[in-house]
Amino acid sequence: YGKPFYTLMYQTDAPLSIKSCFYIPDPDNAPSRMFTKDPEIGISLHSRRVMVKKHADGVIPKWLHWMKGIVDCEDMPMNISRESMQDTRLMEKLSMAVVRRILRFLQQEAKKDPEKYQKFFKGYSYFLKAGVIEDK
Repeated sequence: YGKPFYTLMYQTDAPLSIKSCFYIPDPDNAPSRMFTKDPEIGISLHSRRVMVKKHADGVIPKWLHWMKGIVDCEDMPMNISRESMQDTRLMEKLSMAVVRRILRFLQQEAKKDPEKYQKFFKGYSYFLKAGVIEDK
């Protein structure tokens, strides 16, 4: 993917103890939407610095598959199985907190530097519009 276009470091203690680092690849190298049947999620999930799942599809929705990064949640129990992890209320809270923070970051960047955001939007508008439709 090359150099990051945007980077986001995020740490919070409420509602969950989360440490995360995300980056958005350059929109000029944005993934093509034409031949992607089921793209892999680029976010890995960790619990107390131990990787739980490499492609954490329960953390962010499919329409944000182009984001890359790590989410470390200290509130997640170490003995949780990978199969039951997707059914927990904890994963819903984690997903909601992370996605809200990503969208808030993009909104702040749009206000701070409109020209740079316009370039981002040109490359990723298809995925953002798909997210609006999916998350109705």
